[in-house]
Amino acid sequence: MGPVTVGARYVEFFSRHHGLNAVTLRYFNAYGPGELPDRYRNVIPNFFYLAMSSRKLPITGSGDQTRDFTFVEDTVAGTIAESEKGHSGATSNIGSGQETTILALARKINEIAGNPAGIEFAEQRNWDTVPHRLGSIERATGELGYRPTVGIDEGLRKTYEWLKKQDLTSCFV
Repeated sequence: MGPVTVGARYVEFFSRHHGLNAVTLRYFNAYGPGELPDRYRNVIPNFFYLAMSSRKLPITGSGDQTRDFTFVEDTVAGTIAESEKGHSGATSNIGSGQETTILALARKINEIAGNPAGIEFAEQRNWDTVPHRLGSIERATGELGYRPTVGIDEGLRKTYEWLKKQDLTSCFV
């Protein structure tokens, strides 16, 4: 499941020693309708904003970095499953269980938005040192019955359809 954080240890401690009914959830790159583009936001609304403005999508590094992008409906379903079926003190990863490269993501977004501008590469950021992030969702699927149902292609289309209906004039990317 990966390294245990101090926060997860506190939840486990207070659950065990003080009877607090609490769990730790690790969310993996949740995205979807409801998140507007902004310089401090997820890559997906920002890429869509740039694509909808016919601008190149900037990729730092090679684009081979992978992330576990999880549609918001699946993130909510995993949270509900943990609240209903999880046991106090537990830690669960809530993700899609699928890796997507940043380069593939950018290409999909440009295709969906009809952006001819393409992609531009920039030097990798010195603080971005984790090349691959993939949530191990075995506990959530096995113990909680969590099953992500929205794949990256469908989730991106739903996100794009929502973003097209938004006033993005005040967004800054």
